[in-house]
Amino acid sequence: MHTDDKKEQFVVLRAEGFSFDKIAAQLKVSKPTLIEWSRQLARDIRNLKATKVDALREQFLVTKEEKLKRLRSTLAKINDEIDKRDFSDVPTVKLLELEGQLMADYNKQFIFSKLW
Repeated sequence: MHTDDKKEQFVVLRAEGFSFDKIAAQLKVSKPTLIEWSRQLARDIRNLKATKVDALREQFLVTKEEKLKRLRSTLAKINDEIDKRDFSDVPTVKLLELEGQLMADYNKQFIFSKLW
């Protein structure tokens, strides 16, 4: 008879994606027994897998939010520096190119905001 501890280890390993062969070798339990446990404990395996996926999603979102905050902060610093400068040393052709790019970005943002 196998202990509940082995079954718990099995659930964790299956939720992590280990194959029956690897689990059988690690837990020293026959593959047919593991297949039966898989049927019996399918709900536990699914729940643990979902919990792990949720934790990864949350971690990813936090990382993404932090990255966006850093980007916003850097962009604000760049904009502050640009606001301090005049464009007297920038050639007219370059100013016209920049104006065109800014207008295109503005129009894109304006249209995008209307869609939402």
